[in-house]
Amino acid sequence: MTAFAAGAVETFSSGDRVRDGFGRYVRFAGFILLMVLPVVAPFFVAQRLYIDREIDGAMRLEERLEREISRRLFAGATRERLARCFQRLYDATEKANFESGKPGGISSFAFPWIPVEFEAQTAIFRSDDTLWTPPGKTLDSRYVLTRFWKDLGRGACTASDERLYKSLFGNRFIFKRFLENPGVPVSIVPGNLDGYVVWRRRPAGGGLLVFLSRLPDPFLNLVGSISHSRYKGVWVVVDPGKRHIWSRGGNRHIWRDIIEEARLRGGGSFLALGFLCRLVRQSDGLWLMHGRSVERLSTKIPRDRLAVFSLLALIFLSVVWLKTGWTPVAGQRLTPSIIIFFILAVLVPGGLMIGLGDASLRERAKVLEEEVHTADVARLRFVDRLYGQRCEELVTFYRRIRDLPAMRLTDEPRASGIACELNRKGLVTHLETRTFDNTLVASHKGDPRLCNFVAFFSDEIMHRYLGKKVAPPSTPIGSLLRDMMGSPRLGFVSILEQPDVPIPLYIGTEDNNWYWDVRTPTASESIAYFMIAQSEPWNKDRFLEKSILPGVFVYDISRRRWCPGVPHFPDADGLVAEALMGRHTARGAVSLAGGRRLLLTAYPGTSLGGVCYITASDASPVQQEMEMTRRLYRFVWLLALGLALLAARIVSGALLLPISSITAGIEALDRGDLEHHVPDLGRDEFGRLAAAFNELMDERRQIDLGREVQRRILPACLPDVIGYELAYRCISMTELGGDYCDALPLPDGRLLLVICDVTGHGISAALLTTMAKTVVATGAQRSWDLASLLDRLNAMVNQVVQKKKLMTTAVILLNPTTHEFEWSCAGHPAPCLRRADGTVENLHNPQFPIGTRKKVIWKISVSRLEPGDSLVLYTDGIIEAMNEANEMFTYERFRDTVGECATGAPEATIESLLAINAEHIGTVPANDDLTLLVLRRLPLQKSLLQADGGCLNNGMLRC
Repeated sequence: MTAFAAGAVETFSSGDRVRDGFGRYVRFAGFILLMVLPVVAPFFVAQRLYIDREIDGAMRLEERLEREISRRLFAGATRERLARCFQRLYDATEKANFESGKPGGISSFAFPWIPVEFEAQTAIFRSDDTLWTPPGKTLDSRYVLTRFWKDLGRGACTASDERLYKSLFGNRFIFKRFLENPGVPVSIVPGNLDGYVVWRRRPAGGGLLVFLSRLPDPFLNLVGSISHSRYKGVWVVVDPGKRHIWSRGGNRHIWRDIIEEARLRGGGSFLALGFLCRLVRQSDGLWLMHGRSVERLSTKIPRDRLAVFSLLALIFLSVVWLKTGWTPVAGQRLTPSIIIFFILAVLVPGGLMIGLGDASLRERAKVLEEEVHTADVARLRFVDRLYGQRCEELVTFYRRIRDLPAMRLTDEPRASGIACELNRKGLVTHLETRTFDNTLVASHKGDPRLCNFVAFFSDEIMHRYLGKKVAPPSTPIGSLLRDMMGSPRLGFVSILEQPDVPIPLYIGTEDNNWYWDVRTPTASESIAYFMIAQSEPWNKDRFLEKSILPGVFVYDISRRRWCPGVPHFPDADGLVAEALMGRHTARGAVSLAGGRRLLLTAYPGTSLGGVCYITASDASPVQQEMEMTRRLYRFVWLLALGLALLAARIVSGALLLPISSITAGIEALDRGDLEHHVPDLGRDEFGRLAAAFNELMDERRQIDLGREVQRRILPACLPDVIGYELAYRCISMTELGGDYCDALPLPDGRLLLVICDVTGHGISAALLTTMAKTVVATGAQRSWDLASLLDRLNAMVNQVVQKKKLMTTAVILLNPTTHEFEWSCAGHPAPCLRRADGTVENLHNPQFPIGTRKKVIWKISVSRLEPGDSLVLYTDGIIEAMNEANEMFTYERFRDTVGECATGAPEATIESLLAINAEHIGTVPANDDLTLLVLRRLPLQKSLLQADGGCLNNGMLRC
């Protein structure tokens, strides 16, 4: 038996250890679920969001650097920069007064002059085309520039003037190009250097001309461009050849070694000194670096703070759990506890889903925008290919002209007529056909220099293709042209080898599309050479005017203009600069007023050089699809949360229905819904608890009914008495109090004032005050004297409560006509009579309280109210009010307070008395009911005004 008992004890102990170990595992699992996961899961989600934010921010910053560098290089080009500086100077001169010597004359203006590194000559012309030179400025070739300005105004120049202008502007000077491009820098070659001339006339006369005889040093030009820009961050310009370095926003000595190392790697993007930098090389050998701070992108500090906070939270919660076993559901009701468990089961995976969903939404938005950009690029490429198609159509058109019968014969009148008609319609600028012996047959002659060149060119063609023998030139110019034909450096060898192909050629006065062909003459067709020249700007302009699709805008670099008009969306210039300098498609996004967003795409022309196409697409479809995706995402997440809540509600309702019913009853009791009834829960403990609760609700309804009855016994409206003011305030400590006051008019015009205080509180006190109200109202209707009224009250109390309760009473009967009043106090605190001069009298009339004896002889006293006197009736609740030091308010303090406060209207007097009493008790709760009744006789002036404005009825106004 002993061994068996020992084995049983050992087996029992091992089972307890197993159960205790399993219970510890369960508690630990609950700790992980309720306290660890809500802290760790948000940390990992936030960590993922922070990392994604850093990556996206770095990518956006790198794109921004590339965009700003491209735009800076485009804006810093000599031609573009000169055009902008010229426009600013032109705007300034347009506002100036060119009449020198007058107030506000041009010499008083501070002009935004052309930068010093341009070494430009600036000529400002008055309205009469006279030249004005600013003080301190020098101007060379004043005579040539003045003459050139006048020819520009006339729109023509003589041959001698053109030779004069070539001596200044170089041999590439063409007057027509200047005339057609006001406000646009036109390239010139003065001497062996490149330069620009830009001019523009004002509508009122005069204008501005800037002559740049040579291009500025690329390093100084780029430095000057960046110095006057508003781009932020670090900018560094390096000239490796001259070993020059310039920086803005950083120390160039610190950046020198960093940039040198980046140059050896070929440039690109890199991090240095807390900046994300990008280094690019220009075509002229300069290196440009731009950097932006990455401090705003870094989320390392928030992540570290979040990790520290999460670790401290876990340590704190672990200590709390180990010491007290507290969990977030400890102290909660059963239904919230179950709901918390289910919500945690949804929130933890839901938080992870939010992190992943946010990343997927961003990727989806990028994909949708990429699709829009791809469609826009395809559209712009199609527009660009239209120019190639137009060129092919022109070739077909040229061939049709070539194959006309009139062009193949020596019918000069018909052929020349066709040539003139084509030129009149703008389809060709020069057309001619020649026979084998170089005789001109059909011709519409354009530039004479082009005609001379074509004559030598046709001899060379027929010599090469038809074996014609050509005599040596007899003039030096002819020898020069012949040498040009055989010069591979000038490109004419390639032109000679491409018949029946349009070739861009700059000769004569402008750029041309030159088409030529040669054939062996026959007996019926004697023409051997055919040539058409068409202005390349004309061809480009016709294409830009008629072939551009709606919504597509084109920027022409050579003329610095938009076709068919200026885009209606912002940032178009910057995007074009980025596309042109980067030689790739550029994209961007802008937000318009009203929250509308546009996706911009710029594409540099390939078929048509020197232009950039740009279009804008409404991002509303992308935003709508993303919004639908977000809504679906939120709906799924909320649906999962709603299902969890529903499941928790079903479980809690199935298991805890009785408790829920009783809880609902308690909540109804808290909000005052006394009609609520707990359903029958059976005969068990819950059923008996529900029955007890319903009984409690019945009793509470009876108390509420008694409170309503007591509230109604107080006067809803005090009577208006001519020459008097009256106010009262009754504050009950509990729902059913024992104080009662009233003011009742008698049929003979007198006014009865009554204040009562029943001992105790509750239903019995409320019932006694209600009965007192009945007696007082009866006495007022029957005009009882004060002794009769007190006898009836005493008899009622003795008969009903039989000395179990007492009631103190003070009654006053006022005659408003004579201003005399009778008064009596039955155990009640003496009323205070405050005179107009500030003195206070206590109306002492010591007697037993009502209900003490069956037969009492009541003492009745008579007094009078003078103008400005006030009569204050009160209960002992204000006298016996205790503060935190257990000190009463006292009769003496109340009397002094009445003397200080009862100077104005009764309502103000009551407010002052209550405020002083509240200041005395502080935070101590009231321990008794409090009632104040104040009657004041008005001064004579106010009394007369009241009498004039009221309706007299036996000396008083009924309410």
